[in-house]
Amino acid sequence: MELSGCGTALVTPFDADGSLDEPALISLVNWQIESGINFLVACGTTGEASTMTEAENARVMEITVKTAAGRVPVFGGCTHNATSEAVARRRRWQRFPGWTAF
Repeated sequence: MELSGCGTALVTPFDADGSLDEPALISLVNWQIESGINFLVACGTTGEASTMTEAENARVMEITVKTAAGRVPVFGGCTHNATSEAVARRRRWQRFPGWTAF
């Protein structure tokens, strides 16, 4: 894959109760793409990946990939303090067609 242009490391929006704000995430992804961004990075350090549960990380990836709908590449953060967990996260992300690991 050859990339050029500008990509956005997405923040992860939360509701006041600490739960994932799914409508805000959908809006953010659409707004980024409509504004001309060339690729998106979900679940990286900017997106609070290290503070979310695996279920929350998976939901963010699912929403981001589904909302992007192939309009731009989506990179999924596979970082973790434990190497085995980083590898496991990468394997989990493989179930989301349309994502790319970083």
